[in-house]
Amino acid sequence: MEEVSKNEEKIAMNSAFAYGSFTASDGTVIPYRYYLPEDYATSGKNYPVFFYLHGNGSRGTDNKAHLSAYSINTAVFNSDHECIMIAPQCPGRPEEWTLYGSVGKVNTYPGSKAYAEFLESGEPYGSKYFCAAAELLDMFLTDYRADTSRVYLAGGSNGAGAVWNLMALYPEVFAAAVPIAGSRATEEAVHSVAHRMKDIAIWTFHGDQDNEAGVPPEGTRIMSAAIKDIGGNITYTEVVGGNHSNIWRIAADTEGLIDWLFAQRNGSFENTISKEKGEALPAPTNLSWNGNTATWDAVENAGAYKITLYISGIAAKTYYTYKNSFTPDIPLHDGVQYNFIVRAFPQKNQYSISAESAMSGVYVS
Repeated sequence: MEEVSKNEEKIAMNSAFAYGSFTASDGTVIPYRYYLPEDYATSGKNYPVFFYLHGNGSRGTDNKAHLSAYSINTAVFNSDHECIMIAPQCPGRPEEWTLYGSVGKVNTYPGSKAYAEFLESGEPYGSKYFCAAAELLDMFLTDYRADTSRVYLAGGSNGAGAVWNLMALYPEVFAAAVPIAGSRATEEAVHSVAHRMKDIAIWTFHGDQDNEAGVPPEGTRIMSAAIKDIGGNITYTEVVGGNHSNIWRIAADTEGLIDWLFAQRNGSFENTISKEKGEALPAPTNLSWNGNTATWDAVENAGAYKITLYISGIAAKTYYTYKNSFTPDIPLHDGVQYNFIVRAFPQKNQYSISAESAMSGVYVS
């Protein structure tokens, strides 16, 4: 692989980045670009890692388009912070990092009901190219002199969806992330994943006029509020007048953003990208009703719970919560029988999702 250095001038990234091609364990091939600090070969130092995932507009196989648009990757490159920079490229339409348009507009972004169902099933949570990109990052963390306390993520649009995805799947890996205009979280399911990201420093951006590409700001608002609600370290900047064309430069040029990013540290790094998950969490126990509120014993190492409410023996509604209790948001009618079952979602990636609990006793309003 070719070694390229950055001089004191702000030269074009496409001239400074080396070319690479990565073959994943399943045979999927993705092109990528990377940059090593100019003293990497001789310093013996470990360097922060900055991993950038482009949006759908930069898809292809030219290994150039994803470095051409001005975004946070450009701002990092032009900063005084030396780091290992990695930028994979997803092939063209209909392929995506995180599935949405290519699967009939089914919302499989983190924080959606479909994504939560993927988590439960153990199926892949993104495209094969997303999985290949995760393996590429794993390779750099393993084979290069990476400061593993300073692994940073950023991306825009579909690439930001992939950033949320990586944080949800491998929260132990990252110190900080900057997802821009790329969440489709829903109120219904956001707490299936929000707990996984609470220990990562996040600064996320969205334009209030962003109604393009099916990525309105509501998803970012919902995700940010959920993470903040559980005590997470997240800043949300909603840009007045921002849209899906100008948000990238506005976010990248935000005063203090790059210095903030490189100041973040992860004191409990563990590379779980290629690590098998441990045993499933135990099923929740002692399900009961306290008036019209459902309760159960908290499960150790769980960060959230899925509750399925049954009305007269028929599954009627699903809830996700970080608490070990919930009160249904639908009227409970007199003389009707209500039961529920619970499944625990792990706080970290070391554990698999739990089995469902036995059904609770009956509650009659």
